Amino acid sequence: MQATKVEKHHPEESEEMVGKEVPSNNIDYEKMARDLDVMGNATRLRILTLLLNSPRPVTFNDLASRLGIDRNALAYHVAILKSCELVSNTLQKGTGREFSRYSITEKARQYLERLVIRG
Repeated sequence: MQATKVEKHHPEESEEMVGKEVPSNNIDYEKMARDLDVMGNATRLRILTLLLNSPRPVTFNDLASRLGIDRNALAYHVAILKSCELVSNTLQKGTGREFSRYSITEKARQYLERLVIRG
């Protein structure tokens, strides 16, 4: 396990922590920072919060109408969320065609619960 040393940057930081090693727990901090950066967009946070509070997966059309945003903008934001594995979709057969239902991933759920985002 890799560790990094804690350095004092702020006067209010605890003296007992300065110079001690903090285990990395094999966390990919670069990926986590990218995920948090993606979630830092207000539209994407709205999408994630809606999915977090939805009892079942939501169709693209439902997302667009419930959020009141343009379908092209929604497609852009959903694609970004999917690329970071924060949103997943399942294909379902409808009358004559397939359509996607979107849900929040466990990873995104954990991020949001730690940030205390509830509807």
